[in-house]
Amino acid sequence: MNKRSTYYLVSGLSKVDGWLNPTTAHIMTTLADQQTLDGIAGDLAEIGVHYGKSFIAFANSVAPGERIFAIDVFEDQHKNVDQSGSGSRQIFLDNMNIYAPGTPLEVVQESSLDLPAIGWPRQHADSIRFFSIDGSHTREATLNDLRIAEQTTKAGAIVVVDDILSSQWQGVISGVFDYLSSGGKLVPFAVIPNKMLLAKDRRFKSKWTEFIRARYGRLISKRDVKFLDEAIDVVEDDAALMKELEVSDRAASSKRERAMAARVWRERVTYTAISLFVAWHTLAMVVAPAPSTSDLIKGLRIVLDPYLHFFKLDNQWNFFAPDVGEEGRDPFGVILRYVIKDDAGTLHRFDPDAGLNWFRPSSIWFHDWYRALLENPDDFGEEFAALFCREHAELHPVTITLFAAEQKDYGPLDRLRGKQPLDPEFVKVATVRSFECPP
Repeated sequence: MNKRSTYYLVSGLSKVDGWLNPTTAHIMTTLADQQTLDGIAGDLAEIGVHYGKSFIAFANSVAPGERIFAIDVFEDQHKNVDQSGSGSRQIFLDNMNIYAPGTPLEVVQESSLDLPAIGWPRQHADSIRFFSIDGSHTREATLNDLRIAEQTTKAGAIVVVDDILSSQWQGVISGVFDYLSSGGKLVPFAVIPNKMLLAKDRRFKSKWTEFIRARYGRLISKRDVKFLDEAIDVVEDDAALMKELEVSDRAASSKRERAMAARVWRERVTYTAISLFVAWHTLAMVVAPAPSTSDLIKGLRIVLDPYLHFFKLDNQWNFFAPDVGEEGRDPFGVILRYVIKDDAGTLHRFDPDAGLNWFRPSSIWFHDWYRALLENPDDFGEEFAALFCREHAELHPVTITLFAAEQKDYGPLDRLRGKQPLDPEFVKVATVRSFECPP
C-alpha cells in the first residue's frame, strides 16, 4: 500500500464524514494498488462521492497518466430521488486537497441517470479499471449504474457496489439481481463489509478471488457461497487489520523520522565542514603573501605551509596584481623573453609570460616551466627552443635567443602616460642562450 493511502486510512478516514467500514476501505485501496502492480492501467471513478470518504480511499492509487472521476449531484439535491446522501462539492474538494492533493481529478456534477443522455459512458468506454457505485440506492439507479460500469470498464477492472445487503436500501440488491439476471457481464466474486466486488469477466474473477484469499484469507468466513448462478467468498470485518496498518505506519514514520534526522545532521555537518574549509582557505590566502615579520604570521605559516605548498598557493602579492617585479623579489619577478631570427634576417620578439591569464591556475604551471628554463637553460633549452620554433614555423625561423627580462621601477604615473611594464625603458634584459632552430 502506498504511503499516502496508508496515511489516509490511519489518520484521515475517521475525520471525513460518511459511511465506510475501515476493513472495506483497506480492501478497496489494496485492490486498486494491486491493479497497478499487475500492469492494469486505466482511469478510476465513483458514482456518489458525498464528502469523499470512500473516494479518497482509492484516489491515491491513481498512477501517472490516469484520471479519476467524481460523479455526484452534490448541491443539486432535486436530482437525488431517494435522498440517499446529501453531498457537498466544496467539502469534497477540501478533503481531496488534504488527503489526496495533486490527484488528476475530474468532477462530473450530474445524476448518473443522466450520464447516458450526455454520452459520458460512450466517451469513456473500456477505459476505467476501478469503478465504485455508491450513488442513488434505488433499483432503477443501481441497474443503470451497473450498466454504465460494464460499458466503461476494461479487462481486469473491479467494480464495487455499496450497501449490497443493507436492510434500509433494498433497491441495491434488487438492481443487482436485475442486472445479473439480464445477462450482465460483470461477475461477482466477493462480499466484503457492506459492499460487493465484481470483476469485468470470469477470467479475472478467478484472479481477484485468488488474490482476496491470499491477502485476506483469515477474514473469509465462507467460500464459494451461491449468489444466483455465481459463487462468491464472504469477507468479514477485522479490527486487527487496521491496528496492523497503524503499527506498520508508526514503524515507517519512525524510519522516516530517523532518515530525516540523519539528513538534517548530514546537512549540518556538511555546512560546518564547508564553512571551516572556507575559513581555513581564507586564512591561508591572507597569510600566504603576508611578510613573515611577526611571531603570529610565523606561527600560522608553520601550520599552513603544507596546505599552501601542496596547492601552490604560497604566492606573494604580485600573484594578485602581477607584474615583472624588481631585483631581489620573488622569482616571479623575472620573466622569459625570446627573439626569433627568420631566414630574411628579421628579428621577432615574444614575451610568453605577458600572455598568461593570471586568473587561471594554468598560468602558474606555464610560469614555472619558463622559470625552470631560465634557471637551467643547458638542461631544457634545446627542447623549449625546438618547441618555440615549431610554434612560429610560419616565420621560417633560423635561430632563437632566450632572454631573462627583469622590471625596473614602474608606477601609476607611467601607466597614465601610456607606458607598458614591458617597454624597453622599464626592463633590464640579460641574454641567456641562443639555439639553432631545427630544420
